[in-house]
Amino acid sequence: MSRTIRVKNKHLVIAALLLISLAGLARASGGAYLLKMAERARENRDPVKALAYYDKFISEYPDDERIPDALYWSASLLPDNQSFRAVIFPSSMWTTRSHNVIDEIPEEALSKEERLLEIYTMYSDHWSAPHATHQLAVALYHSGDPRAEEYLLKAASEGRNMGNRIEAAFLLVDMYVAEGRFDDAEAMLDYCATEMPTARREEQQLRRGDLLVAMGDYQGARAAYEKILEMFEDEDRLRQETYEQPGDPGSTSDKIASIRIPHSERVDARIAALNALEGADAGAGMGEIKGIVLLDGKPLPGARIIVREVKETTAFSTDYTGLPAFTVLDDGKFHFSLPAGCRYEVGIALGHRESKEVEGYHLQMVGAQFTLERGETREVALHFAEPVEILEPLTGFVYDGRPFTVRWNPYPGAHAYSLSFHSISYGEHGYNSMGMSSLRTADTVFEINSIPEVQFGAFASDDKGVLPIYLTGVAEAYSLRILALDEHGSVMSSSNGLYFGAGPNPKGLIEVEPRKLREEEKLLMDRKYDEAVLKLEEAIKRNTHDIRALEILSRIYFMGTYYTTQDESIHEMAHVDLERSRDILEALVALEPSREHLNALAVVCTNLDDREGAASAYKTMLECGFESSVNLNTLAYYALTVEDDYQQALAYAERAKGMAEEHYDPLPLTGLYVMTGQCSKAVDLLQNLKAQGPRGTSELEESLRRYTELNVGVSPTSERRNNYLGTVSHSFLEAQQIWQEDKSAHSSFLLLVARLSDPLRHYHREELRRRIDEFQALYGSDAPVLADVIEALAWAGWV
Repeated sequence: MSRTIRVKNKHLVIAALLLISLAGLARASGGAYLLKMAERARENRDPVKALAYYDKFISEYPDDERIPDALYWSASLLPDNQSFRAVIFPSSMWTTRSHNVIDEIPEEALSKEERLLEIYTMYSDHWSAPHATHQLAVALYHSGDPRAEEYLLKAASEGRNMGNRIEAAFLLVDMYVAEGRFDDAEAMLDYCATEMPTARREEQQLRRGDLLVAMGDYQGARAAYEKILEMFEDEDRLRQETYEQPGDPGSTSDKIASIRIPHSERVDARIAALNALEGADAGAGMGEIKGIVLLDGKPLPGARIIVREVKETTAFSTDYTGLPAFTVLDDGKFHFSLPAGCRYEVGIALGHRESKEVEGYHLQMVGAQFTLERGETREVALHFAEPVEILEPLTGFVYDGRPFTVRWNPYPGAHAYSLSFHSISYGEHGYNSMGMSSLRTADTVFEINSIPEVQFGAFASDDKGVLPIYLTGVAEAYSLRILALDEHGSVMSSSNGLYFGAGPNPKGLIEVEPRKLREEEKLLMDRKYDEAVLKLEEAIKRNTHDIRALEILSRIYFMGTYYTTQDESIHEMAHVDLERSRDILEALVALEPSREHLNALAVVCTNLDDREGAASAYKTMLECGFESSVNLNTLAYYALTVEDDYQQALAYAERAKGMAEEHYDPLPLTGLYVMTGQCSKAVDLLQNLKAQGPRGTSELEESLRRYTELNVGVSPTSERRNNYLGTVSHSFLEAQQIWQEDKSAHSSFLLLVARLSDPLRHYHREELRRRIDEFQALYGSDAPVLADVIEALAWAGWV
């Protein structure tokens, strides 16, 4: 058999050139040298070089008896849809990748599947054949290949490796359930119970429960799930009676308990989902999700769409086992039927092949977060769109502190653009990125006088302490991002697009020219925090106008430097002294009243619960022309609740809306509109914001529409409006006193609206959550419209 394998990957070309120079030696040794070098490179985790040696051997010695070994081990170096996985939801993106696997397959080289298939068809007696069959079957399943069933059946029925066989059987069960072939799924589970009774038996039982749910046998499913915990208890009891004395340290029962916990959590999740389904059958009802996936305007077949219920404790992971999933067909469409009354988000799972297709595109996720109501059909669209093209600065640009120009090509249909920078810090285990302020423009060119410093108060840490850039305020690199916005302010595309590499996205990456560091900064970079603080304090004693030293100290005393204990449950940081930070910032503002200094002072005052000090700093910012939606919203709430001037509060909040910033908080203005009886304005505000995708705006808009439609003459007394703030003659503080004395459902509702409108509500989250729970317990059944508005406000406000 003859093979010709050509390689065009630049790293493989270099390796191939090296091999050519050693070809004579390899031929003289009969290929043993090539195999030895391939094994050495594989063991040294150099997959590029290892693959080059293996493929040279396969090409030069096609009839060698060691060809199946070379095929098998070289296949392990190649990517497939399990070696890389990305799961993207509106709220998060997570990726996992296998080690010792090359990033892309060289042109005209045999693919992983082709190598495994050759072992399966031509070397069935080789030791690697059962493993190759299993790996081939799994790879075909995850790539959506129609041949997957044939090979999974063979992998499940042959071979001595019980783990491989049961995994193949489980994939068949999942395939049959997804295709509605319930009899085949049941037959496969029966086969497992007979032929492999001890192999992952709890997992067998879990899948049997899942099958019964799909078949509509909820009672049988509940019994199947509950039996899993009984199985653990029986095994634990048997082991204790047979082998152990109670209380033996390191006993097998302790090990079983550690295994039981994750299974118990999975069973609890399944039973909770089962309760929702039974509730749907009992009257809560079902809802539909319909959508389409497009790549550059064309359907993207093979994409795997997943849906998860969004809860307060929702975990982020690339493992979507157990979630509703749909593999998109040629028309690009997908469909789900799920229990109503829950919050969901729609996401997409990508393997190696799909990730290569979509990398570089911007992913629009339109309508992908929502609360599903009974009988409702939600339309979702996932669009992989062309990115915004940056013309300046060019790739490789290094920022030296001087002004520079940002220019990009107009994006079709865009009405405006948002420009922002993300600070980047490099570390031992990768890099850290943090968003900074954004700028909005209708032009396609923007002059940058200087990149803003790292945002005060934002920080990341590792096991050594706070990363130095968050204490110095100077990033090691920046990522430039441009968003194209439509007439509603929704994001059409971005300049970065999706990137699945291990480092920062090279698109828009701006390195920083190394600058001369002062001694204290060097100490921080070396993580010598205590010494750095002492030196900084000495510096400001020598020179009270040392602005740079004051800036760094203000950050250190606000954020701290390193953890004072190894106990992960205790997050105490060294050098935290908020009052000292405030004193330093007040001195800085007196010396240099810049946007950064004033904003930092407001942040520290807020954390000290000094709202008056924060408001004073924000007002000074406005006087200096430094506006942002954050300081305007904060001033609006201060004007309402302290200065008792709701007209000024409305003016501030409406100016904040006009800033049209990417992270705009609509709740302060929404709450003001509700409290002043202008609910139609609140609905209009949320309608315009809905397309931008802030969490919960769609649900909040819908609940406020229902609230607006309540007719005073018809609606229950408990839900009638109580517009105490409808005229200028009433103050907020007077209205608040009336609501507290009235104690009706609507008065309690308005009090909660006022608290949820606070832009600093996250500081009082536990108290707010308690008040919300009390409101729901007292009025939820009698005033469901009010209860829905409160829950929607809490969800949109991350409470």
